[in-house]
Amino acid sequence: MKDAEKSSGLGGAGLPCDASSVVDGTGFAGSRGKPAPTPYPVGRWVALVVLFGFALYTGWTMLNAQQSLIAFGLELMSRPDTAQVVIDLYLMAGLGCIWMVTDHRARGGSWMGVLPYLLLTAVFVSVGPLLYIVVRGFSRRYAA
Repeated sequence: MKDAEKSSGLGGAGLPCDASSVVDGTGFAGSRGKPAPTPYPVGRWVALVVLFGFALYTGWTMLNAQQSLIAFGLELMSRPDTAQVVIDLYLMAGLGCIWMVTDHRARGGSWMGVLPYLLLTAVFVSVGPLLYIVVRGFSRRYAA
């Protein structure tokens, strides 16, 4: 490996960190054992507002729905055009679940600690990852 690649860290990827640092989901380098600083603390507030608004809207629509959630899902899957949207949504939900488990384990937790978020994701898709981001963002802020 060339000297320039060694000094830039991570095999010359040009990232501003050395081999003793890690890059978290924000793209900023932090030391091992310490969370990287959150560059935009407003992001956790945005996630909280989106979560709150979407949860209220979801609750309102479920209260006013003329059919159960399962019947609605089966109706969506009965047509190819709406089934494609549902499949696409759950592919992204699966990627979100993988990210949550990986992130939680990288922070020293077990997959059981992320299980409530995975269950929420299975039913309400975006609510699980949004809640995970909000809880992680606020707990990391106060732990630092």
